[in-house]
Amino acid sequence: MDQNLEQDRDWDDLKGILEDDIINKFKEVGPKVYAHQYEFINYCLGQEINQQSPIVALRSQTGSGKTLCFQSLIYQEFKEKHQKISEQKQIKQKDNTMKEVRMLYPYTIVLGQTIYLKQHEEFFRRHLPERLKNQNLKFQTFFALTKDNQFQQVKENRIEEADCQVYLCHPSKMLAGLKNRIINVSNLRYLIIDEADQLLEKNEQNQARIETMQLIQFILGQTNNQNYQIIFVSASLKPEDIQVFIKDCVQNNVDQNKKVDSRFLHKDEDDIQEIFCNIKVIPSIQQQISPYTIVHMYKEALKQPEQILADLLKDVFDKFTEAQVMIFFNKKTIVNELVNLFKQSPKLEYIVKNNWIGECTGDTNQMDRETVRKEFKDGKKKILLCTDVLQRGMDFRKVRVIIHYGLPITPAGEFKEESYYQRSGRTGRAKDEGVVVSLLLDDDLKQKRQEKLYESLLKNNSKIEQYDQKKFCNDLAKLLNFNKE
Repeated sequence: MDQNLEQDRDWDDLKGILEDDIINKFKEVGPKVYAHQYEFINYCLGQEINQQSPIVALRSQTGSGKTLCFQSLIYQEFKEKHQKISEQKQIKQKDNTMKEVRMLYPYTIVLGQTIYLKQHEEFFRRHLPERLKNQNLKFQTFFALTKDNQFQQVKENRIEEADCQVYLCHPSKMLAGLKNRIINVSNLRYLIIDEADQLLEKNEQNQARIETMQLIQFILGQTNNQNYQIIFVSASLKPEDIQVFIKDCVQNNVDQNKKVDSRFLHKDEDDIQEIFCNIKVIPSIQQQISPYTIVHMYKEALKQPEQILADLLKDVFDKFTEAQVMIFFNKKTIVNELVNLFKQSPKLEYIVKNNWIGECTGDTNQMDRETVRKEFKDGKKKILLCTDVLQRGMDFRKVRVIIHYGLPITPAGEFKEESYYQRSGRTGRAKDEGVVVSLLLDDDLKQKRQEKLYESLLKNNSKIEQYDQKKFCNDLAKLLNFNKE
């Protein structure tokens, strides 16, 4: 791989690109590196957006640079005219008395699951151009677990850092700010819904879908910015699902006689008003990015799969101590069991001695998740055992091996194709190379899930081969820039 392209793509080398006139810098670097970012920004800032629905769907493969797309858009578009970030206002209280409070006016809201927000905040702060520092562009993160009294402190002017233009938050927190009349979206330019397929998933447990819908209804009824855009970012969300979702949002505002953007309203030949959602999909991103160079392997693990996994890890770290491995499990209880088992395994004694093993499941609290994420990213942890809480949104550039301890499954026990690619996408980031090994458990073979995996990979022009220790080590040596033995 061209080392210059590799350097241009790395977040750590982006400051020159993001400093000023980003859109032309992307164009100058060339289509092999930033073509999809250029296309996305060029469309979002184009004149045509004023003549159509302000809904944009950014669809792109896992690891292809979706985060860079919307962060560079914010950097490119931010001007001093967006400087109004707060003001003191008189608000009527429930007892009809008036109280002076501080009202916040966001320029951009980025919605996402709590676990991914801290990483976004780090990227924003690390790569903020000097131009925007001088213009005082600021960020604030509200996590899902943030106590509601934080908004009360904002009201009482006790959190000065809340005065900012970009908010990264879980939908529940932004909705709380709107309902408490602390957040005002009348001047909002961008609402960015990251990992939109997850936030908008239809199921009874997904309260975030309802909260996101209510938030969009606030924006549609309150904004005075005719250039606002709602951007759905996802590797897999279908445009028709977005259409249904937005139509539901608009219909609710129509039913409640709220202000509705005329671009969503059309009349048919019989003069009957209908709601219409025209979505601009940026699909050529997938066409412009070369297929990932990921080697897919499988190994049957019918008996003592935990020992087979230990042998596999030994294969890796006996030769390549620089390697990093993510292992995905379907159940958090198995993670806990295997962590304890590995600590007692003679095969992995040196791994345990060096404290290379980390774990992250749904039971891991936010502070511990952040700690293990940082330690893994910094290379202090070499092996990360996790559930699907880390299957998306995490950018670990040094990961070259992904192991599925059993194929991902739906609640009905079927092969979950989307999760397989989301998990596997933690390697092969930004055109890098990686190896994915699926340990097929007894239940996988009984349910014939491996057949669905083969069909899916074939459909995506990928191939899967049986695990071979020598080939695996040779592939890994190449990925880690070692000479083959």
